[in-house]
Amino acid sequence: MTLSGVAVLEYHRQGRWWFINRLSEQMNKAMYVLSIVAAIFLPLGLLTGLLGINVGGIPGTESPFAFAIVSLFLVVIAILLIWHFKRLKWL
Repeated sequence: MTLSGVAVLEYHRQGRWWFINRLSEQMNKAMYVLSIVAAIFLPLGLLTGLLGINVGGIPGTESPFAFAIVSLFLVVIAILLIWHFKRLKWL
């Protein structure tokens, strides 16, 4: 292989590594965003799932303001999680 052939091969390898690194960075950013979204919505989904089961004895079923209170509670949890992530500089 000539010197120019080696240079072309090395140039190709560097370009391929640059492309792979760029693709890896994009995938990492996407996974980061998905992880943050999941960390915010999974606890909310758990609470709404627990309160959504149809059994007697769930606290607040007799109150007409129960839905508003639970909704407010879920919004407060989401705000606290977002604040916590911003404090850690994850957002």
